[in-house]
Amino acid sequence: MIDVQAMSQAEGISEAAIRKALGMPNVLATLEQVRSAYNCAPAGSEDQKLAMAKWREFSAQEIAAATTLEQAHKAYSSARSGSEEKVLAMAKLLSLCMTIADAKNVYDSAIRRSAEKKLAMIKLLSFCTTIEQVQNAHATASHESDEEKLSMAKWREFSAQEIAAATTLEQARKAYDRVPDGTEEEALAKAKLREFSAQEITAATTLEQAREAHNRAPHGTKERMAAMIKWREFSAQEIAAATTLEQARKAYENAPNDSEEQELALIKLASFYEK
Repeated sequence: MIDVQAMSQAEGISEAAIRKALGMPNVLATLEQVRSAYNCAPAGSEDQKLAMAKWREFSAQEIAAATTLEQAHKAYSSARSGSEEKVLAMAKLLSLCMTIADAKNVYDSAIRRSAEKKLAMIKLLSFCTTIEQVQNAHATASHESDEEKLSMAKWREFSAQEIAAATTLEQARKAYDRVPDGTEEEALAKAKLREFSAQEITAATTLEQAREAHNRAPHGTKERMAAMIKWREFSAQEIAAATTLEQARKAYENAPNDSEEQELALIKLASFYEK
């Protein structure tokens, strides 16, 4: 009598393949034997259907018995792709996640663009408490997948909250820098940033303040242009008031790059080098 198990272990050939070659009936006593029998059976055959039914039965038992992440991971890996048991195994896995790191590990192990992947993303997002965490989750999602849509929705939700809570220019700038591109939230963040920029420009009473207001204003806005005008006004005043080499040098350094004032400051600076 052939010791099928011993031969399988020694030769690295599945028991189902050996039994099939020798005309022996399959033994479906373990999950491994069932999976092997399923893979070796002709597609659509009664043997394959029997193995599939047995596979699902064993998977259901393994899922029900899992009480740790390790056991649930094993049950998920063992379950047949596309089966109800695969989804149930993922649900069990997610129910055992206690931290964002647990959820991230489960998410990474899930099959791309599957029902399980979507469930894992929902769980991962439930642990996210910061925009950075949501951004990281979004970055891992496949393009135009359910996971991408879910993480984008969460990102927009967090951004809207950050924009609403912004009470200073610094907070508005931070919200604007982290908002998703091309969204309604981006427009709201930019509007709030422009509002604070306008206030900062109006309050500027020194060249340094006007320059800072310009550098912090959003590119391509009337606020940035207004800040530049104010910066140039202060620069012109500084140039006109310069009566020493040190003052002229400072006026040149403070003038906006490539501006008429910078050229005037350079002329003023040169005048101190006349022989």
